[in-house]
Amino acid sequence: MAREIGFNHGAPENTESVWEAWINDRAFTFRKTRQKGGVFLYSCERKSGDTESVTSFFSERNLTPEELEALPQFFASISTTM
Repeated sequence: MAREIGFNHGAPENTESVWEAWINDRAFTFRKTRQKGGVFLYSCERKSGDTESVTSFFSERNLTPEELEALPQFFASISTTM
């Protein structure tokens, strides 16, 4: 019986996603990174000139970009950033 070499269930899931979203005429960079233990680190970054604002949190949920952009953790930051 031959042994299978490599991944038994296909390639591993991409562990990091980065995307830019324009919200209220401002550009935000969102990041989703899978950490050890299966949790995700989510962050939202806004740059304006020399100023940078970043907020982040950990979650066990694998959120979509739409879900992430609508979360209260980021909505407050997005609404008040520069």
